[in-house]
Amino acid sequence: MLKTIITLCAIFVLFYSVAYGTEPGPLSKEDLRIGPLKVKNKYDKKLAVKHLGELLNTTPLGLEGTPVKKMTFKNGVIFVRGDLIWSVSIKSPVTLSTSRGLKIGDSVTKLTKLYGKSQSIETSKNNKIYCFTKENIGVFVTANTKNEVTAIEVFTQIPGLNC
Repeated sequence: MLKTIITLCAIFVLFYSVAYGTEPGPLSKEDLRIGPLKVKNKYDKKLAVKHLGELLNTTPLGLEGTPVKKMTFKNGVIFVRGDLIWSVSIKSPVTLSTSRGLKIGDSVTKLTKLYGKSQSIETSKNNKIYCFTKENIGVFVTANTKNEVTAIEVFTQIPGLNC
């Protein structure tokens, strides 16, 4: 009898989640990744160039403590503190996806399905920026007027740098 009840409950939960979907979980350390580029991993120039294109320039940022550099590539930006990645952002035509499966060109509907409701949305004439944060973990997603994802950034806050 108990086994039958448990089986029926499991079937109901499965049916409900398929029919109505489930709310995505909160951000975690696993969300600090786009493809093989992961925040808090050691910066690897060859890996970055392979996925983001040519390194166009390196800009040191005047912050106290460990030096921070902004590495601008043809198709993205990486902030490096010391030798660790603190932020990765990508734009078209990069085809890498986040740990939840979001990639450039996806719809805002898919964004919402994967990340839930945005904590804030900044709107300009041509774009909307969707912001998801939890403690010091963040994901910013930019979408165009067609509601297509055009840029993604994953980051952890750098002390002394206001996002």
